[in-house]
Amino acid sequence: MSDKIEITRKKAVYIASTLVIRVRSRHGLVYWFIGAKPVEMTTTAAHDTGFAMVMQADQAEPGELVIVKINGVAVQFLPHNAKQVGGALLRKADDADDFQMRVNK
Repeated sequence: MSDKIEITRKKAVYIASTLVIRVRSRHGLVYWFIGAKPVEMTTTAAHDTGFAMVMQADQAEPGELVIVKINGVAVQFLPHNAKQVGGALLRKADDADDFQMRVNK
């Protein structure tokens, strides 16, 4: 089953979350941990998601949040946090791509 990811912007009140968010790359894949649940992504999916998060954060008006829905579960990000997480996804996608190139020589 593949994960469905939507990235939008919406005016809303930010509700602070205690979720720990981490991005890792391992063996040519990117893992995005939101809380304890990992979302496994190919390099293409991680790149597209990271790029979309950064673009939505850049276009956000004052008072807007970046909303990421993964399989119907929404996570709210302040625009500067969306840029950080999106940038991390882009970097880890690049690392995973480099790993794939080294292994597939």
